[in-house]
Amino acid sequence: MLYFELGINNEDYLTENEYIKFGNFRRIIWNIKSIIGIVVKKKLEDKFIYVIPRINKRYINKIKKIIKITGQKNVCISDELFYKDEVLNFFKENEINICDGLWCMKYMLINILDYIYDISKKDFETDEIAFLVDSDYEIVIEYIKLLASRFKLVTVVTSNIKRFSKIEEKYFKDCGIEINLVNNYRKSLNKSNIIVNIDFSEDRIKKYTIYNKACFINLGNKYEINKKDFSGINVTKIQIAMPNKYLIYSELFYNFNYMNVYESFIKKRTSISNILNEIQKDEIQIICLENENGIIKIEDFFQDVKKILDKK
Repeated sequence: MLYFELGINNEDYLTENEYIKFGNFRRIIWNIKSIIGIVVKKKLEDKFIYVIPRINKRYINKIKKIIKITGQKNVCISDELFYKDEVLNFFKENEINICDGLWCMKYMLINILDYIYDISKKDFETDEIAFLVDSDYEIVIEYIKLLASRFKLVTVVTSNIKRFSKIEEKYFKDCGIEINLVNNYRKSLNKSNIIVNIDFSEDRIKKYTIYNKACFINLGNKYEINKKDFSGINVTKIQIAMPNKYLIYSELFYNFNYMNVYESFIKKRTSISNILNEIQKDEIQIICLENENGIIKIEDFFQDVKKILDKK
């Protein structure tokens, strides 16, 4: 994994000795080094970041050279670089994968649900959860194993009911886990409190009637809910604190999104259950949930729901 950062301040681009030694002349030294074309390498333990002072053709070529030498196809970049189209286009054209937290989020459903239910002070047992899936069955199987006993009803919405029936018989029958397999556009999701989108497209989801107070969690394809009567939660992103296990790197990655950094640490080829176990052991602390409009105020949402139920 390669890490690239855009140096915003003097201390981002100068070495510790240079920062102390040159005092008021730090800016001058920074400019000289950037004009010459020097890429600074910041290091802590086994992690290091390539820091570039500006975005132009020369530095794009520097990034290209680093990637070519290392042979890496995966990068994690600082927040500022996500706003630089030249860099993003370069990575896209060269098929370089950028850590954006979405791969990691796919394995954090348990954390997200615990966060929501902890704030809302609600019980899982009274709610229904539905998974929208057509092909990525392995992750759904693992989640059902972990969550079936915690929810009133588990529903799987899929166009491949026959295929999932075989999966149900193989993995769940002996355990006494019952799954509601459906694909009815009007009735499949009209009672589910929690809806987890694994791999349904936006066009596909629009065909279904969704419970207007549902918590809609996107773990795969993002879906922006524009229905007028929907007043629930649509989660498309999460923010986390740096896990205690990796706190030593907090300062090094100060200009990075910690969700992206954490993804870069744990992304590997292994079984889904191993990844889920690793994330649970790391005791991830979620700071907030987000959607296309910014931070979701979970407290306000559940307070509104309580008022509605009290009136009834």
